[in-house]
Amino acid sequence: MKVLSWSLSVLLLATPAAAMAETMPLPETDFEGEWADPGAESSGMKVRYSSELETMRVEGQSEGASGGMLRNMRSGEMTIWSDQMGDQALQGQIDDMGLMEGENTGETKTVNGETCTIWEIQGSQTCLTEDSIPMEVEHQQGHAVLRNLERTAQDESYFSPPEGLEIVPMPDAMKQMMEQAGEEAPF
Repeated sequence: MKVLSWSLSVLLLATPAAAMAETMPLPETDFEGEWADPGAESSGMKVRYSSELETMRVEGQSEGASGGMLRNMRSGEMTIWSDQMGDQALQGQIDDMGLMEGENTGETKTVNGETCTIWEIQGSQTCLTEDSIPMEVEHQQGHAVLRNLERTAQDESYFSPPEGLEIVPMPDAMKQMMEQAGEEAPF
């Protein structure tokens, strides 16, 4: 159960949800930072993004388990690993987890010193910088902000699962749960 809980925590912080009007842009530059609850003193989950690979890596701890996730933001392919999974990583194509549709509200605000524009996505909000980095996410499952943002080149090695893991297909039931969670949470 810890594996599933950890996987859903990571997914909810790294998942845009489907909506309506226009395609929400992907980040245009490499970056790294930490997703965290705005009220928390400690950092949350480490996030890295490669604009060339259009892939996000999120890693950290949740409910005593540690692990990570890779997600191609265009195609929706995901790979998830956890210390609770031994030497295996689950990989699968998650439907409706690629490019997402939303509405640019035109409203702006400042989050951790960065001006960003609010996008509405099925009742959720994501605040994107001028170069489309998600600085804040508010959805039914919670609220997260990006802290310690650094726009810096990311080594390609970050965007592969840890060495030594056997990649196995993600079970269909888990894919369905990921798809449902993705419908409720942006980025």
